Amino acid sequence: MAVPVVDVTSLLQDIQAKGKEIEPNDDRSRQALLASAKALVSALESPAERIAKISWHEVSLDERGLGNETIC
Repeated sequence: MAVPVVDVTSLLQDIQAKGKEIEPNDDRSRQALLASAKALVSALESPAERIAKISWHEVSLDERGLGNETIC
């Protein structure tokens, strides 16, 4: 499902605004910027890319003997 250009534009504007407001020692502002960046990546990823990423994480966990835990 394609994401409308307006959504991507608003996400970019949000990232730019939060980037200007970030404080070096403020974990809350850093996490807010990171959440916005993750939302942008999620909006731009295709379904196939999401599935590939999930599959890669599962394989990586199994190879290290960690079972089927989820990476957040």
